[in-house]
Amino acid sequence: MPARYIVGVDGSGPSEAALAWAADHAERAGAPLVLVHVESEERESDPYRAQVTPRPEFGADVVRLAPPVPSALARFVRDDDLLVIGTGKAGFIHGRVYGALGIQIASAVRSGIAVIPEVDLRFRSGVVAGIDRDETASAVSAAAATEAAARNEPLHLVQSVRSADWRLPSAPDHAIERAESTVRKGWPELVVRVRVTARPAPEALLDVARDAALLVLGPGGPVGTSSLGHVLHDILVNANAPVLIVR
Repeated sequence: MPARYIVGVDGSGPSEAALAWAADHAERAGAPLVLVHVESEERESDPYRAQVTPRPEFGADVVRLAPPVPSALARFVRDDDLLVIGTGKAGFIHGRVYGALGIQIASAVRSGIAVIPEVDLRFRSGVVAGIDRDETASAVSAAAATEAAARNEPLHLVQSVRSADWRLPSAPDHAIERAESTVRKGWPELVVRVRVTARPAPEALLDVARDAALLVLGPGGPVGTSSLGHVLHDILVNANAPVLIVR
């Protein structure tokens, strides 16, 4: 469980969706909820500046940070925190494109990150875990199983298997087997569905996640770094469900 849930707020619809998601998870985990707002570099013209106020209903004040956004959050968030940010057409900060800024944030921050789009989750069900390699399979599947068990909903383990020649499928490796074993040992009552596909990973995962409550992914880049791989990059740009990045 994260030590703290850090949520970025700016008064926009996506940030309110992120705040609701973070507050629910923080309450369930019994962890502190911390709200942060990165000041606009053009402070006098920032249309959200007056809207960012203490939120007594969440028992938290807003911590103001100096820009720029990625480095400000990277300095503030600890490795054992979970950073929660919203995503929409305007992105985390008003007037910015999420495809650029959100990926910069995910690349800069070494903690786990949840990226929450402004979508109606009331009629969604299930948790999807994207399994990409053996060394992260257990961590990703365990995080996804924890979420699925808390919701009492099924868990979908999905792995895209491609050969060095991207046009051809290759044989499954041990990653999906490790992920399934981790879940069945730790959560024996959980309904688990396993899918191995030759479709490109972003396409396959986004297709399964479109009706899901959560998509859980690994860090994307090499273990021990904060770099993003192309799969995680493409999913964040096109997120159609809340995305939890496990590190």
